[in-house]
Amino acid sequence: MSTILHVRPEAHRDALLALARAQGWPRVAEQVRSHTRSTIWHLRTPAGLIYWVEDHTLALRTVEVPDAATEALVRAALPIWSTEDLTALAASEDPREALGALRVLASLHTEGLPDTLRPIMEALIQHADPIARMAVARVALHGRWTSLLPLLRQQEQDDPVAGPTWAWVVKNLEAAAG
Repeated sequence: MSTILHVRPEAHRDALLALARAQGWPRVAEQVRSHTRSTIWHLRTPAGLIYWVEDHTLALRTVEVPDAATEALVRAALPIWSTEDLTALAASEDPREALGALRVLASLHTEGLPDTLRPIMEALIQHADPIARMAVARVALHGRWTSLLPLLRQQEQDDPVAGPTWAWVVKNLEAAAG
């Protein structure tokens, strides 16, 4: 079973390419970035494919590895986020740091909003900065965190600046909920 690793911002894809060269893993396919498409590299290993994904729309970089042995090699070559580090960063007083961590956590927890993140999300949804409020709306949608719908519906009514953003997020989360 494959594992998706979330790459820290200071990592560079050249480190993965150097590992691939050293291991004899050829790059067998590439999807070039466009306005709506992420960059994706496919590297062939003896255990299967590695997928390097740079999602510029969410500012996320991931590596999907086919097995534990390949994962160990990739972890040794690239700095990878741990859930503990991300959760601590999400609690930051700096909304930019918190939102960056929450974007990654949303991609890890699409099955539902973890209880540890609920108070952080609720605080950011009601943050004084309208840009932070609109950014956290996108995080909620990316994570498909439908348990936030009651609060988001209230924000849609109460938030004079981000109201249209909340309306769009509520509509799409309701569609995701079925």
